Amino acid sequence: MENHLRQTHKLDALGTLAGGIAHDFNNILTGIIGFNEIAQTELTANHPALTSLREVSRGAARAKELVAQILTFGQRREQQRTNTALWPIVSEALKLLRSSLPANIIIHSQPASGVQSVGIFADATQIHQVVMNLGTNAGYAMRGQGGTLTVLEDLIEFSEATMVGDRLLATGKYLQLTIADTGTGMNEEVRERIFEPFFSTKAPGEGTGLGLSVVHGILKSHDAEISVTSEIGKGTTFQITFPVVAITTQSPVMAGVLALGQGQHILVVDDEERIARLATRILQRQGYRVTSFNNPQEAAEAFRQAPASFDLVLTDLTMPNMSGVALAREVRQLRKDLPIVLSTGFAGQSNREEFDSVGIGYLLDKPYNVEELTQTIAKALSRKP
Repeated sequence: MENHLRQTHKLDALGTLAGGIAHDFNNILTGIIGFNEIAQTELTANHPALTSLREVSRGAARAKELVAQILTFGQRREQQRTNTALWPIVSEALKLLRSSLPANIIIHSQPASGVQSVGIFADATQIHQVVMNLGTNAGYAMRGQGGTLTVLEDLIEFSEATMVGDRLLATGKYLQLTIADTGTGMNEEVRERIFEPFFSTKAPGEGTGLGLSVVHGILKSHDAEISVTSEIGKGTTFQITFPVVAITTQSPVMAGVLALGQGQHILVVDDEERIARLATRILQRQGYRVTSFNNPQEAAEAFRQAPASFDLVLTDLTMPNMSGVALAREVRQLRKDLPIVLSTGFAGQSNREEFDSVGIGYLLDKPYNVEELTQTIAKALSRKP
């Protein structure tokens, strides 16, 4: 009981810490990621500095992932669930895993057949995170010796209530994702503890002990069940069972050409000078006109002077003296038709009802990269949901 209480307090403290650091740290990461991308585009293909800048990109991506894990674990990240196909998410994660896993690890993957009209009700980013985490752990288990990472999707049907993991699943159809490795495997004692927060078999500095507890939390919130089988020297198999839903679109993964502006005038407001400067540079390079402010009250006054001259407002959420929501309310009094994009370093602060009430239709989570910013702006200008 004492140990359980201590662990509960530790988790509460982590959730509080997550909220405290996320906003500032994601602001820092936004600058690192954005300016690094700009620097890479300004260098020739064979420039010697590109190698170093790509290492910065990888480091920033790991930092972004760690903050996301902490926020997810602390239940501070808002889910954005839709009916979506499972395999495109898995396929995108496998592409990233292939570039990070050693060449002596073979990836064998196979989607289910006949599932074009069914999928899962899920937050694509979080399911991507689950696959990346399990795949990375599998790679760690096969380090040095090599082996095979097998990822399979199956459409299964239970004709009667069936125990999967520690849950009794009702009759019906399910999508099952199997992720198996041929690595070192686990004994029963380790297997029983793998989903505990802060439990890790990795050497100090090689893991946070949060990965599988985050995976477990994500899947529970998606009404999915995860089961594990493992044997020393014979590898480990994770099976994730998702309830099936009908879908109309196949892929949630955004990819493609950066949208170009056509001289639209954008008001950028962020109390962090480097973030406002970054957004200005990115948007100007994409063909937009930009007026930026670090003081939201000054931005509000500038808008009051010429409300018809702006085509969109991009504002930070948390700012001194006037929040992004308060600024949006000011804008809405003069221009009810103007699209507003709210950027935040801490999605846990999101209040959808309040945002909707003042006409904020688009959220942009920090840290964002060049593509995420430009695609969100283009979507808002075209009024796409």
